[in-house]
Amino acid sequence: ARAITSGEFYPHALIWSPNNTTLAFAANPYGNDDVFTVSLKTGEMTRLTYHSSADIPTAFTDNGDTVLFNTTRLTAGTQDFYSLPVYAFGTKGNQLYRVDTKQKAAQALLPIPAKSAVWNNQKTQLLYNSPHKDQLFRKHQASFAVPSIWLFDTTTGKHKQLTENKVAAQHPLWNSDNSGFYFLSERSGSFNVWY
Repeated sequence: ARAITSGEFYPHALIWSPNNTTLAFAANPYGNDDVFTVSLKTGEMTRLTYHSSADIPTAFTDNGDTVLFNTTRLTAGTQDFYSLPVYAFGTKGNQLYRVDTKQKAAQALLPIPAKSAVWNNQKTQLLYNSPHKDQLFRKHQASFAVPSIWLFDTTTGKHKQLTENKVAAQHPLWNSDNSGFYFLSERSGSFNVWY
């Protein structure tokens, strides 16, 4: 085993690129969380975001050219009631953005806090977690404070809840042909992987 980052800052929220040669992560070497990538071949680290708000990566697109991330930035005119201070939903952000890994140009994608967001291969459907106040390792909570999984369809512009209320369901991940998805849930009383 060898260290990939220097240890001079706190790296977290690691995500793998589709070809498994790059890691994206959040780190705070400049005072706030920004999105970085590191090549597993060369060890070269690249900063992708340069904003004073916290930026936390959620996924690469299937071709590896774009990273989705949550942010606490404000986008006037498109935000809704989720435009709350950092402490309201935590430091993971209240909007979904994307950043091109080569041009480093960040763009707003959805003016909602779409946690653990991941596109299908055609980028027509986006799975994500609703905002929640559930404690990360708390077990057996049955309330509206637990996360649920939603689907955003770009062709209709509509959001649809896919998992039931009051049962934790999080970290959705498309299967290989995008016909369904895997997720973590306590549906059976214990935290398990579901399809």
